[in-house]
Amino acid sequence: MNALIAEGLLASTVNPAHKRAPLVSLTVRGEAFVRAIAQHESRLRARLKLNVPKADLARAADTLQAVREVLETAESPELPDTSR
Repeated sequence: MNALIAEGLLASTVNPAHKRAPLVSLTVRGEAFVRAIAQHESRLRARLKLNVPKADLARAADTLQAVREVLETAESPELPDTSR
C-alpha cells in the first residue's frame, strides 16, 4: 500500500472513527489507472474472443489468487547442499 501511495495512486487520510487505521482511497490518478486496466482487460478479452462470462473470469481470478496466497505462505523445502 505504501508503494501505491508513493506512486500517487492512493491517498491516506485520518480516520476519525479509528485513529490507528487511516482511510485509504483512490486518487484521481489511481482512478484513471483502474479505468485503464479495465479497458485493457476488455480489449484483451475481445481480442482473445473468450466466450466466458465476466463472473466466471472473476471466480477464476479469485481461485488463482487463493492458490497464490497458499503458495506464498507455504514453507519452502530445504534445498540440498550442492557445494561438495
